[in-house]
Parts: sequence; C-alpha cells; structure tokens
Amino acid sequence: MKYILLIWLISSYSDGAELGKIETLLKQYAAHVNQGNEQGVTSFLVYKNKQRLFESYAPTFHENSTHDLRSVTKSLTAILVGIAIEENIFPKPTEKVTPYINSIGANNISFKHITFSDLLTMRTGLACDDWVPASLGNEDKMYLSPNWAKFFIALPLSHETGKHFSYCTGGAVLTGHLLNQTLNNNFEGWSKKILFSKLDITNFKWSKTPYGVVDTGGHIFMTARDLAKIGQMILNKGNFNGQQIVASHWINEITTSHTKVYERPYEYGYWWWLLASKTTQNNTTAEPELIFAWGNGGQYLFISPKYQLIFVFTGTNFNSREMLKPQRKVKEWLDALSTK
Repeated sequence: MKYILLIWLISSYSDGAELGKIETLLKQYAAHVNQGNEQGVTSFLVYKNKQRLFESYAPTFHENSTHDLRSVTKSLTAILVGIAIEENIFPKPTEKVTPYINSIGANNISFKHITFSDLLTMRTGLACDDWVPASLGNEDKMYLSPNWAKFFIALPLSHETGKHFSYCTGGAVLTGHLLNQTLNNNFEGWSKKILFSKLDITNFKWSKTPYGVVDTGGHIFMTARDLAKIGQMILNKGNFNGQQIVASHWINEITTSHTKVYERPYEYGYWWWLLASKTTQNNTTAEPELIFAWGNGGQYLFISPKYQLIFVFTGTNFNSREMLKPQRKVKEWLDALSTK
C-alpha cells in the first residue's frame, strides 16, 4: 500500500481540536504526494505522540523504499559522536583536532586552533564552502580526490576559526574517518549495534568513500519510517521505547544553537539545523520552534518540540530550489497551529 491516511487518530488526542486546524491541509498535501503532484517529493509522514497520522508515497515508492538521505547523514553522525564520547572512545567537543590527525599524515598549521566543536558547528575557518562552487574545499572537488580526509585537512584558512559559519561536508567526513580509526575500521558494525538495532532499524545502508571508509558526510540510505524513529528519539531526549539510547545532555547539546547561519533564517547546533520562534530568538535556553535534519534533494526530518510533531519528507529535487518547499510547508502548518 503506497498511501495510508490515518485521520481517525487525530480525534483521539486531548489536543485533537488543535491539530484539527491543519487536518485539511495535511490531508490535501498527502493526497498530492500520493498522486505525484508534489514535484520531487517521494514520501511524506507525520507523527504525533508516537502515532503515525499521515503516510503518503509518490508513485513507485512505498513504505519499504530506502532513500538517499544525503546530508541528513551528518545529523545521524552527530548522534553517534555523542555515543562515542560517552563510551570514552572519542574526544570531547572542546578538544583540539590536531593531535588526532597526525596519523593521516598531514601537518597543517591551519588546524592549530580548530576543535571538534568547530567541526560540528561548521566554524573551522577553513576555505571550504559547499554552497560556493568556486570554494577550494567545495565537496564536489573533495569527491574527486583519492582521500577525502586528507583533502580536507590540507585546506588553508579563509576566516578566523570559531567565528564564521561555512557549510562544509569535509568536517563530517574527517570526524567519521577518525572515529572509524578508533573503532578499528568497524564504524558500520558499531553504529548498527549501538544505535540502529536499538531503534529496530535494519533496512539501511551506509555509503563508502573511495578508500572504503563509511561516508559520514552524506548518502546513508534509510526508509522514511525509520527516519521518523530518529525523530522520536530526539523528541524524547535520547529515549526510545523506554530505553535511554543517547545521553539526554548530548541531545540537548546537538539541538542547541551554537551559531547563526548568516544571510539565512537558520541557526545551527551540532550538525542539526534550528529555526527559532519569535519568542525564543533572544532566549538561547528556550527550545527552538523547529529542529531539523536536512539533505540535498528535499530530505527532511522536522521535529516540533512544542507540538510534539514529527514530519518526514524525502525527495529528488537535487540542487533545486524546489527542495526548500517542505520547509515553507511545515512553517505554514505550525503558524496555523499557533493562531488563536
């Protein structure tokens, strides 16, 4: 069945009337996806209080289809970094990166002040910007190199470390490379044991770099339903079905704003995107309106702490502004919920 609509669940909640404000909007959108009328959107799911309210797939897609989640992979990697820190097998965010990259065979003075926190917040200051094709460290150039980690750590500085946000996949690649070394080249098996199996996620696949290391910067394949499980765990502060899988303080850390994304309406945690509400923009301790993972093409996991809602989108709008439409839709729906 490629289209499942579970409207009846809405009326079972104490806040059913509140959700009813957007019921028609969600129903219409789900129908459009199912009919193939939402350009490039391949799946759409909505959850509330662990219950699936809407599930819709475009023609040729279904609940067992796996999707290339692109940079949503970075957000999943951030979760795994926290688990590794708790296991004392990976450096804390405040530690300098330099002592750990000597084994890769590079000695770049640019890394003198770079910490793991700078990697996690995209503030290394290195000449790397995936949004600018001409950037020295642009990911498309990295992909042409024989060793992506070495490519990244050879980059010069272009900004002061820790001060400037610049979206760069290389930092996530390097982090995965180092963690894989610590795990004796068993990052894939470790991630399955320590995270995915505990979420009952079995239908997934990591992509690999040309030299055989898991690509922690992008391209994990997963079903939309399983991605929603990640969202549920984040919403529950690292807990899933009564089991604490990730330390709650780490969930808070990765979903707290560490920097603004200048010239764009976002803030950034540790490889997680944030959208602050009007009431929280000047209050760094308040929960954001939206926490989300975002991948090229329209891969999204949106989490609304206030309304306890999870939205999942997958898509094929690669390198197109069409991929931004789910952001606008979710914001529109949440705004409708907030109106009296």
